[in-house]
Amino acid sequence: MASNNSVWLVTLVMAFLVYVIKFYARERAGSIFSASFGLASLCLLLLLTYLVMSVLGMLVPYMAMSFGIAGLVLFVLGIVTFRG
Repeated sequence: MASNNSVWLVTLVMAFLVYVIKFYARERAGSIFSASFGLASLCLLLLLTYLVMSVLGMLVPYMAMSFGIAGLVLFVLGIVTFRG
């Protein structure tokens, strides 16, 4: 597997979708100051950071894996808080 394979970013996309669904379904899109909106914005910011670093050639080896692990943590956090 390549050291910077973008498949690792699937967890960030899934975490983003969980927070967006939670924001609209559970919180009725009530406020942009809610935790779900902030965490969805964080996921989007991480994805944009990866995109910019990739375009500028600033990615170090295994950087995609670190973004994927951050996405996995955010995804699990989103699932746990979605249930509660």
